[in-house]
Amino acid sequence: PDSLPDKQYEIRKYRKWQHLFNFHSWAPLFIDVNNEEFNTGVSFLSQNKLSTAFSTLGYEYDYTQKAGSYVANFSYRGWYPILDVGARYSPRSDFYNVSAGLRLPLNLTKGKYTQGIEAGINTGWLAQKLPKLPPNSYYDIFGDTVIPSSDTLLSLLHYVHYNFFAYRQIKTSSRDLAPRWGQQVSVDYIHTPFQSSLTATTYAIEASLFFPGIIKHHSLKINGGYQVRIGGYHREIGDTNTCYPFSNLLNYPRGVILENPAECFSVKQDSTLYKFSIDYKLPVLYPDLNISPIIYIKRLKANLFYDYAEGKSSAGINTYQSTGIELTADMHIFRLLFPFDLGVRYIYLPDLQQSRFEFLFSIDFSNF
Repeated sequence: PDSLPDKQYEIRKYRKWQHLFNFHSWAPLFIDVNNEEFNTGVSFLSQNKLSTAFSTLGYEYDYTQKAGSYVANFSYRGWYPILDVGARYSPRSDFYNVSAGLRLPLNLTKGKYTQGIEAGINTGWLAQKLPKLPPNSYYDIFGDTVIPSSDTLLSLLHYVHYNFFAYRQIKTSSRDLAPRWGQQVSVDYIHTPFQSSLTATTYAIEASLFFPGIIKHHSLKINGGYQVRIGGYHREIGDTNTCYPFSNLLNYPRGVILENPAECFSVKQDSTLYKFSIDYKLPVLYPDLNISPIIYIKRLKANLFYDYAEGKSSAGINTYQSTGIELTADMHIFRLLFPFDLGVRYIYLPDLQQSRFEFLFSIDFSNF
């Protein structure tokens, strides 16, 4: 119609590098966008309008290590392979970690199977702030005596991390808790090839197999893994010895808390680790309970599990095991689009004859 204004819009070149950041939301938990995982903490999320650049700023708390870290991650997917850069600062130990890497994901999905592989390489630098010491005290850094006269930022090591992941699993329906058939395998290798006075290495392989359960929509998962940790950063302050090897690539049995994991001669400092776990998941009830507009509960489900691990340290063989049940519910909260998974985990530790409870919280990124 004639009433519409006649306006000429200027044509300008769109410069991608000037529009890499577009912070759109925050969350009361730390979200790892690349791995579709999250942890306790808080995060601020950015995604540019071309969906080629993703950023996360936040704070992550690790209950296993009982320590928190400030994190900044950036991923650029406008090229192939994908470019990832990140930085992390841990106040408790005054550790700084800066990293950069490349990932090459290949989607090989065909027919009724979802399958693919991903290979990546990541390099990083680790540094620690060393405080001024009292008289007659010193640091033993890789066999060299260091006595800082003031607070000093010391570059500890330069590491390289290689990883490979492959998967093949049958496509699932909305009622399936896991694939009826599937295989996953991951291989990780971290070392310090450019260090002259430190040779630290950690590598691990982990595999998972999925099978159908006794009844339709039930699922059986069997997982196994092997890990080796060699060397690490050793610091001596007077009579106190502290070790900082690379973090574990494999998870210990659920509910197991490692005691003094940084002590050099701790019996929990395993140089090798074997692990095995079995999970049986089943739906319990579909209540379709709606308490508008607060919560909508779609499904109640359970998971029976048993975990076992055996580690070898300088003190001998260490065994860890746990068993228990997880009771969780799929729900939507405050009409948010993405589904939450909330519940509790009961854990029994046979070796210690102790029982523990844990709160479970997750988000299914694949359903929105």
